[in-house]
Amino acid sequence: MKEKNMDYQEDVTEFMSAADQYVGVKPHLNEDNMAQARLYIDLIDEEMQELAMAFILRNIGGVADGGADLVWVIQGLFVTLGIDFDKVWEEVIDDWED
Repeated sequence: MKEKNMDYQEDVTEFMSAADQYVGVKPHLNEDNMAQARLYIDLIDEEMQELAMAFILRNIGGVADGGADLVWVIQGLFVTLGIDFDKVWEEVIDDWED
């Protein structure tokens, strides 16, 4: 079976572009993206709370849903701020390998 190459950030970027949301092209935080970044921070907090509650209730479906939603809004924050998630991830892996 062929492995499917997922690009979560690309999926979120396409959605954000279609929804006329701000998409950063280089890493930055300024008046152009501050309001949207704050919205994503609020959404991250909300999704984390939902994930934690699902875990406490031992609701595996809720954990899966909350976890996926959390990944989505984190990617949304990174896109808003113009941060390339793959590059950051590679740096994390490099740090672990050292």
